[in-house]
Amino acid sequence: METITPAPPFPPRRSLLFHQISVLLLTFSAYAAFHASRKPPSIVKSVLGPEVAASNSSAAAADPGWPPFGGPHGPHRLGELDLAFLSSYSAGMYLAGHVGDRIDLRHFLAFGMLGSGVSTAAFGMGYWWGIHRLAFFLAVQIVSGLFQSIGWPCVVAVVGNWFGKSKRGLIMGVWGSNTSVGNILGSVVASSVLEFGWGWSFVLPGVLIIVVGAFVFAFLVVDPKDLGFESLAMEIEMNDAGNGVVESADETDGEDVGLLESEEKSYLDSKEADLDSKAAIGFLEAWRLPSVAPYAFCLFFSKLVAYTFLYWLPFYIRQNAVAGEHLSHKTAGILSTIFDIGGVFGGISAGFISDSLGLRALTSVLFLSFSIPSLILYRMYGSISMHLNIGLMFLSGYFVNGPYSLITTAVAADLGTQDMIKGNSRALATVTAIIDGTGSVGAALGPLLTGYISTRGWNSVFLMLMLSTSLAIMFLIHIAKAEAIQSCLIAQILTAIPERMSGWSYIFSSVETSLIMTMGFLTSQIVKLEAHIQQCQAKENPQFMLKMERICENTVAIDSKQNQEIDFVPVIRSGEWSDIGCRNYMEDTHVCISDLAKKYGYPSLEHEAVSFYGVFDGHGGKGAAHFVRDNLPRVIVEDAEFPLELEKVVMRSFMRTDTQFAKTCTVQSTLSSGTTALTAMIFGRSLLVANAGDCRAVLSRLGMAIEMSKDHKTCCVTEQKRIESLGGFIEDGYLNGQLAVTRALGDWHLEGMKDIGERGGPLSAEPELTMITLTKDDEFLIIGSDGIWDVFSNQNAVDFARRRLQEHNDVKLCCKELVEEAIRRGAIDNLTAVMVCFHLDPPARMRAHRTRVPRSISAEGLCNVQRFLEA
Repeated sequence: METITPAPPFPPRRSLLFHQISVLLLTFSAYAAFHASRKPPSIVKSVLGPEVAASNSSAAAADPGWPPFGGPHGPHRLGELDLAFLSSYSAGMYLAGHVGDRIDLRHFLAFGMLGSGVSTAAFGMGYWWGIHRLAFFLAVQIVSGLFQSIGWPCVVAVVGNWFGKSKRGLIMGVWGSNTSVGNILGSVVASSVLEFGWGWSFVLPGVLIIVVGAFVFAFLVVDPKDLGFESLAMEIEMNDAGNGVVESADETDGEDVGLLESEEKSYLDSKEADLDSKAAIGFLEAWRLPSVAPYAFCLFFSKLVAYTFLYWLPFYIRQNAVAGEHLSHKTAGILSTIFDIGGVFGGISAGFISDSLGLRALTSVLFLSFSIPSLILYRMYGSISMHLNIGLMFLSGYFVNGPYSLITTAVAADLGTQDMIKGNSRALATVTAIIDGTGSVGAALGPLLTGYISTRGWNSVFLMLMLSTSLAIMFLIHIAKAEAIQSCLIAQILTAIPERMSGWSYIFSSVETSLIMTMGFLTSQIVKLEAHIQQCQAKENPQFMLKMERICENTVAIDSKQNQEIDFVPVIRSGEWSDIGCRNYMEDTHVCISDLAKKYGYPSLEHEAVSFYGVFDGHGGKGAAHFVRDNLPRVIVEDAEFPLELEKVVMRSFMRTDTQFAKTCTVQSTLSSGTTALTAMIFGRSLLVANAGDCRAVLSRLGMAIEMSKDHKTCCVTEQKRIESLGGFIEDGYLNGQLAVTRALGDWHLEGMKDIGERGGPLSAEPELTMITLTKDDEFLIIGSDGIWDVFSNQNAVDFARRRLQEHNDVKLCCKELVEEAIRRGAIDNLTAVMVCFHLDPPARMRAHRTRVPRSISAEGLCNVQRFLEA
């Protein structure tokens, strides 16, 4: 049972953005302190074993070092120290993640920092106590590794609670530089006091981490719910909206969350209780999650390389002359920080690129591939001059630490909150621990092997590092290939950047701007090539692009312009916004998924992704709307005929989801309610809209509103006939005197509405389908709940949206303005709007054709004018 502790006394009226910044700074400082306390062993290696570190120096014979690390076996014993620390660290990592899912993370993290500080200082105290027994130093390193293993699962889990997926790459790329910043800080501190005795190099970092741990204990807030904010995990679960695979509206500040009035907050409390009651995910179950094992083994070899540099780089610099001169202990330690500075920029770049492309594995593979030649260059030419050494060391750190930082931060958080876990946010620390724990096994192996291999020459060490990098690439190459195949690479670059320039991205705008400027020209040229390739494929195989244009017998027929040229390739951009309106409770919900198959672990489609968007307007409670939102996409993907017979699949999925909800209500009667549902799916150039209820979808075609769905209300004649044939009736405009809609999912608790059988009841969950082939004239699709259409006509909504897109071309902002305008016009219901654009550019401005009006005057009129002038 998870222990719940009171949150620290943060100011209660601060915005969500303020608290997100606070959490980032606190966790950044915490893990930087962890890494700073790990750095001293690498700095003092050349002091503990000077006979090796200065083998070319005449002073070597005079200084035996610190027994038992001096002499010819010194490197072996130094490697054993690293092995002791990293072995216990990797073993403790698995245990820490398991425990972290079950107790309060703030207490657990503070405990780890206190223990790490004490054990680090204890190692340094061996200098004053005159200890020369190897067993003492090994024991201290083992204890230190166990305490250090607590840090990473805790800080990643906390950050994962506060930030959604859409910006994890960039935010965690910047935040993940805490490792490199900690390394730099530890190197500078340890090197600066080394001349006063190597013990100080351990004591000061130990004190530092204890002080930072006190701040963490006093001020860290583990979860937004502790302050009354809706947690990001819950927000993703509730909205599933945004860009990328699934992106949430994580840019809302504390005042915007005011939409959650008393009813909404009570719902969140019940959801929190449900989440707390879930058992934390098992260790073996977490290993079986998609992509966890490949990333874990990739990190095994990536971390082997990174930690070899972490523990042996100052030693390597001290032993190898730069420009013909051996550097001092202090200079070598400070110079080694250049590698970590490169790692800072590498982590930020990897995070930004993976966010822009949405391709974590491909980004990691590219960085790993470039790291191999950078290692060769550093080994071959790093000793020529100081400037060349610094430049090549920076380049090596950039490419080595980039994927290491990405996998341990954004990738770990993504995998720990993926949909296979179905909302179990308590699994995040376990998955994080598995990935980083497996990497830590490699981290233990690398420094140990280096201690033995370095006696044969450093060329052998670099060969081992390059071999490890190659193996890391091998574990990710299949995932990277699948990502590249199923993703429209350049389209994602161009659409991801503008939709991220809000909220948090203002903090990192300078980083984004510099990277965009360097990539701008290249991407603009490649996008033309990408579009040309897709056009050629479509022309060579038109059956592929048109295979989803079949209209089934239940589909509302719309002219799809079969003779339209097929060289149009839609580029999908989406946005969403919702508001509680004048109600005291929120029953609307929505979902935006750019790649339905990828989200639910379906085998990659060969050419195209299936995009899925939906609006669900609940009534009688929010249970049905949330159930359909969470389960309908999954049911669609799990259908045996997905994605080939998409119309039949969607039809069956609506009915199956409705039946599943009926079974759920028999167990949880509190969920009894109903919901209308409208979904839109895009596959290639095909658009399929399914509607059951009074939500509505409207397509803009060159500024003309095309209705893509029919409202299922009691005033519809065809619906009246269907209802009467099934024994229902219309009374005062309500179905059986109870509902204003004639089709909906749920409502099984209402007597006489539904029957389990072939005929069913008068209230049907069967959707009406509309399918068309998109052309270059189709601009965007608006999906809205009935609250929008109470005050907007179809054409009015299209005109309003076109004008806003022409002004700023921001889809999400356009949705917000549409909802706010509906409120100004007097809408009283809950309001939800989802927009899907099919072009990168805003809609073209239309010019009205002016007809020529002949100007003439009759004879009588001419006489009247003359008389007027004469008078």
